[in-house]
Amino acid sequence: MAYYSAQQKSNKKWHYTCQNGAGIFDIGYCDKCRGHDTELEAMEHYRQYNIDHAVEMIDTDIQKKCQICQEWTQSFMAFKETTLPKQYYLCKNHCNKEGLELVTRRT
Repeated sequence: MAYYSAQQKSNKKWHYTCQNGAGIFDIGYCDKCRGHDTELEAMEHYRQYNIDHAVEMIDTDIQKKCQICQEWTQSFMAFKETTLPKQYYLCKNHCNKEGLELVTRRT
């Protein structure tokens, strides 16, 4: 089993990580950065990674309402491996990076 979370490293910087039986690994954009001053910054860096790597898909079996405007849609944006929900149903006008930014923004 894998556990995903922001963790503070020995250099006092925060990275988003995956922990499993083999160890703890920096993931997303955090695997190539020097770290963040806060846990929230590391979490935001990982959210941006997921948004940048999301794929648009179509569900031909059902329709759901767009999570922004409530228009019926079969389109959704999907994340691969993430601690965020994996699918966001978005209409043709919102099924893009900007729409994904809106529905995944932390309040």
